[in-house]
Amino acid sequence: LRLLKSYISLSNKTTKSI
Repeated sequence: LRLLKSYISLSNKTTKSI
């Protein structure tokens, strides 16, 4: 579960970066 949250956080950051 923690990994999933980390993955989502990273994805969110990437989306914001774009």
